[in-house]
Amino acid sequence: MSGELKGAKEQTDYLKKWTEQLNSLAQNHADCSLELRTQLQDKMLEAESRLAVRLQALEVRVEQFEAQQDQADHLKTL
Repeated sequence: MSGELKGAKEQTDYLKKWTEQLNSLAQNHADCSLELRTQLQDKMLEAESRLAVRLQALEVRVEQFEAQQDQADHLKTL
């Protein structure tokens, strides 16, 4: 009987350690996932900001081009 109890205790100890390792692994995974999500959000905000600046510059160039075209069209009609 004591041999069976000893075996059961060993199995219980093993399962406890295994469960602790799995819990630790799951927590590490959750922490890494959160960190990566935060980094991705930061990168997306940076990219969004850069694109907004470039879009604004492009809009200015288009407006300048349209003004030049209007001026050229006006000169042609004279």
